[in-house]
Amino acid sequence: MATTGTLSSSQQRAIELNVMARKQRSLWRDALERLVRNRAAMGGLAVLVLAALLALLAPLVSPYDPLRQDSKFNLFEPVWTGSKYTSPEHILGTDQLGRDTLTRLIWAARISMVVGFIPTAIVFAVGITVGLLSGYYGKWVDQLLMRFTDIVYAFPDFLFLLIVVAVFRNSPVGGLFSGLLLIFLAIAVVGWVGVARLTRGQVLQLKEREFIEAARTIGASPGRIMTKHLLPNSLAPLLVAAAFTVPAYIIAEATLSFLGVGVKPPTPTWGAMAFDGFATFTANPWGVLLPATCISIVMMAFTFFGDGVRDALDPRMKL
Repeated sequence: MATTGTLSSSQQRAIELNVMARKQRSLWRDALERLVRNRAAMGGLAVLVLAALLALLAPLVSPYDPLRQDSKFNLFEPVWTGSKYTSPEHILGTDQLGRDTLTRLIWAARISMVVGFIPTAIVFAVGITVGLLSGYYGKWVDQLLMRFTDIVYAFPDFLFLLIVVAVFRNSPVGGLFSGLLLIFLAIAVVGWVGVARLTRGQVLQLKEREFIEAARTIGASPGRIMTKHLLPNSLAPLLVAAAFTVPAYIIAEATLSFLGVGVKPPTPTWGAMAFDGFATFTANPWGVLLPATCISIVMMAFTFFGDGVRDALDPRMKL
């Protein structure tokens, strides 16, 4: 009986250890589960996925060509207003040139998605590289890169963006891709400094840890240590920063277009549509309200999703 009792205890202990092993999860798996349980974050993600799909499938889902003009339907209002200046052919109405508002809103989502994600990718590529080199090597490399970072940081981001786009708007570079390339370059020049500082701070915390020392001991190269050990362990705050950077660039482009120095017409953007509709706001306010609503919805979606990512990556948060 003693043998049987001992065996039963061992079996029970083995079962408990097996259950514990199955319950062990990585940080990323735990974060994903917390993110999925966050309803606001999932709602924001659903809105962003829908906006991205509309942008990608714009030629298939939009009812008209975004540049098509029809003088018979100039400045029509949305059908729900009940005005005599409505038409079932144009559910959300038209602008002062007779262009379908729904079509232009869908195509404008393309510009917003491109302006949000491509400059963010460029900024993070530059900022992470500078931060990794500065934090890992330290000494004169850190001093040189950080002083240069401080110089760039002294320029007000949006003011710099506005001046560069306005000055070089009619240059050969400003004419490429309706001015998008110039906006990308202007954002990349000043946008990377915050990412560089964030990455450097993470590297300084990690580079003296045991697993980094172990990698050095077995002869791992600095490049391998930075890309295989330091960067993966610094991703959590960088992902949170990226979730809030994308909407900041979307609103920057919309502001530039509203001021008349953004993407060149007739390419539809939400900011440009609001700028065009402002001239006829008294007669038809929907020309401003509809694109402004689209901007607000996307901004809130990114905010909810960014908050969810931040909370999910914080192990102290319990949803």
